[in-house]
Amino acid sequence: MAKESVFLSVDWDYFFRPDPFWDWGHSESPFFVNEMWSVRFQSAYAHGMDLTKRYVPVGHTLFWRALIERGFDFTHAIAFYGDSHLGAYPAFNEAKRRVVYNFDFHHDLLYQPPDSTISCENWLYHLLVKRRYTEAVVVYPYPRRKMEFKDTLDERPELWPMCDRVSCKTIQELSSGERRVERIFIARSGAWTPPWADKAFMRLVNSCPALLKIPIINVVPKIGAMGDTVAVRKWDRDANVARAEQMRNFIQEVRNGEANDRLSPGRHVQGVGGEKRREGAGLAAQEPRGGAVQGA
Repeated sequence: MAKESVFLSVDWDYFFRPDPFWDWGHSESPFFVNEMWSVRFQSAYAHGMDLTKRYVPVGHTLFWRALIERGFDFTHAIAFYGDSHLGAYPAFNEAKRRVVYNFDFHHDLLYQPPDSTISCENWLYHLLVKRRYTEAVVVYPYPRRKMEFKDTLDERPELWPMCDRVSCKTIQELSSGERRVERIFIARSGAWTPPWADKAFMRLVNSCPALLKIPIINVVPKIGAMGDTVAVRKWDRDANVARAEQMRNFIQEVRNGEANDRLSPGRHVQGVGGEKRREGAGLAAQEPRGGAVQGA
């Protein structure tokens, strides 16, 4: 029996477990790929949570072995990797009768209108539209995530004609069988995954058992060299911790009513009777430090 020819798409965010209460906004842009991670870290750290310990990849070190044990043959595979998952579309565009296994925290079918530009959010939908004999299996990291797939199918009639060609599973639900892997795309998705995990991402790429590994550059013009070179992003934990501690101290001062003095635009002057007040600050400046905040 001939081996099934397959393509593999692996999104680095497959290995992360975001807390739904974080409610992070995401966009594939230089700011979200880079600077936003300092904002998230500092805000969380100032409130007692260290994201470098909380938001880290899990299961990636055994990933390739798990696939090999399920019958995936990487002997002749070629792997591509880049920041944007959009890179999977040109990498797999020649697919005819193939099955695409997309290991991802998101299905990448339709998060936007079907006539929108091809992006990291809908590349799989556009691939299935163009290649009508291609099938897709979205592989989620844990069973609860499959509800996203089912809800999207119920709500998006554009997907109904391809319902017989797309399905979702977890890796534990993949049956064993001989599969010849032809192409692989590994996406870092830097707007969704943090810079402190970039070295672990490169270890995932380097440990891929493919015959050849090729970086894809500048798939997304608006990101350009800032994101799609998949270079390890700069991350200075000590500097971010220092800024977060400044934020924490300021928050504590606000809670204690001690920040009013530093924030008022007036300067301290000596008043009648020797008391200190701020010039131009009016009667509010004469409230004792630590006093009640009106309207709180």
